[in-house]
Amino acid sequence: MSQSNVPDAATAASGTIIGPAQATDEASKPGIFWRYLLVPALYTASMVLLAAVLLPYLGAQPITARGLQEWDAEHYLFICNQGYDLIRTAFFPAFPLLWRATGLGTVGICVLNLGLFVLAFAALARAWRLPVGQQLLALSIPSMFFMGVAYSEALFFVGGAATLIGWRQQQMPLAWAGLLLCSCTRSVAFMFVPALLLTAWLLRHQGARLVWRQALGGVLASVAGMLISLWVHYRDTGIWLAFVRAQREGWNNHLQVPAWPLSSWGGDTMTRYESLALLVAVACALYLAYLLLQPSKAASLPFGVIFSMLYIAGVATITVATKGGIMASLSRYAFASPFFVVLLGWVLGQVRLDCKRLLWVWLAAEVCWLGLFRTYGHVRTLTAYLLLGLAAMVVLATASTHPRVRQAALVLSIAGNSALLLWLLQRFIVREWAG
Repeated sequence: MSQSNVPDAATAASGTIIGPAQATDEASKPGIFWRYLLVPALYTASMVLLAAVLLPYLGAQPITARGLQEWDAEHYLFICNQGYDLIRTAFFPAFPLLWRATGLGTVGICVLNLGLFVLAFAALARAWRLPVGQQLLALSIPSMFFMGVAYSEALFFVGGAATLIGWRQQQMPLAWAGLLLCSCTRSVAFMFVPALLLTAWLLRHQGARLVWRQALGGVLASVAGMLISLWVHYRDTGIWLAFVRAQREGWNNHLQVPAWPLSSWGGDTMTRYESLALLVAVACALYLAYLLLQPSKAASLPFGVIFSMLYIAGVATITVATKGGIMASLSRYAFASPFFVVLLGWVLGQVRLDCKRLLWVWLAAEVCWLGLFRTYGHVRTLTAYLLLGLAAMVVLATASTHPRVRQAALVLSIAGNSALLLWLLQRFIVREWAG
């Protein structure tokens, strides 16, 4: 792994990848935000056009208001209109309260979600200086289709983006506000608190006061968001800690031994897609273990990057440990988040892989899937995971040592991801599981 533009301690703690002088110069350029806004706006508009106009013309399922409120969207709509009952306290209140406050219909809230996502993505890309290619690759992540349905993903993305921008620019109140919003949107405080503390511990040799101030302020904001959400649950149901009861009694989510092999709702194809998210989480966990053994190696890493790795590893651990081996929604939690966007940008900006290393990564991925998903059970299953690994290597080839390989891999990855995004959206609107 090659490191370029290694920041000093204070700069790394704030999440800077490029030199601070360069960041200051670029940030001062007039109208720079609008240039960053152009990429997500145009990509999102093109995907909406394909999904809503071209694909139905070619015979795909038309997008309707009813189709946009499947699965969890039904629960959010119920909470918006009628408040919480016990079972629905599994969902946190920020998004349904926003929906209620706006008075929008299903299509309207989906348009608002897309608008919030585009603005947050542009701000995140600007703060972390993501080049156009990396922006398009991140935007084409298949699970990003959730930004355009009546789910809480877009609002969570806004909160997470504010957090990462706050760390990047040393604007701690912004980071804390983002963590507060995230914790009111989804039950992530259980994950955020240990992740913040562990990040601060790994970076303790940087500017200690700054790092611990970031972490402890974030802990307070995360806990505050969780308490606000639990109070809203209590206000509507009269039951303290209704969330805990709902998870166990209504959704069967509790600490349990996972079944093997791991699986997902939606059949073999969705299981393979979820396995990609688990593979990324395993890679994050292994690298974090390396940093724990070699803490000096963490000194040059941005606060936001380490936290993002901990978030992805943590969400995978909780999913596997509490759902009995069913990885439902892991891809959505991991991929449709600003933390994965920043992590992806950091990896592609810092790492260069030659063909030999790509082959080793491919082999490691197949071994991981072999153990977790019992891919040796049938030759068709083994072949499917070999092809999945090949597709993943195409994405990783965007970090190739050869410029032409990087360019070709980027085009193939964006095109393939975009097609898969549209396919997942089609699954969603016909009420098939999509993550």
